[in-house]
This record gives sequence, C-alpha cells and structure tokens, in this order.
Amino acid sequence: MADGTFVRVRTISLSYKVPKELINGVGLRSITVTGLVQNPLLLYSDSKLNGVDPEFYNSGGVAQPITRQYTLTLNLGI
Repeated sequence: MADGTFVRVRTISLSYKVPKELINGVGLRSITVTGLVQNPLLLYSDSKLNGVDPEFYNSGGVAQPITRQYTLTLNLGI
C-alpha cells in the first residue's frame, strides 16, 4: 500500500515585452517573448510510488505518463 497523494504544477508561463526604447529603429512596434512549460513538477507524498505518474493516459492500450512540454513564442508587432 502507498499513499497516492500528489501535487502537480501543470503550467508555468512567463512573458516579457521588450521596451519600445530598445526596439526603436528596428522597424517593429512591439516584441514579446513568452516561455511556457507544461507539467514541470510532480511531488509525491510516498516514496513507494517510485516515479509512477498517478495521472497517466492510455495510448493504444499502453499507459503513458503525462509528458513535460516546452514552448517558446516570439510575437513581433509591425
């Protein structure tokens, strides 16, 4: 038996809008950079779980863990 309690951080997003003073003369009105991480952290209450993801999904009958995903976005305003 193991305690199945866990905490998952699902999404972390960070955006930065470049100040207009830094992009003068480049021909753009705005530049925004956004970084996004999905499923970056999973904390277990019981070490007996030994890395098993309590929220898995079935893919073709095979249990797959929820994957970590990274996204970087560059938004240019002209």
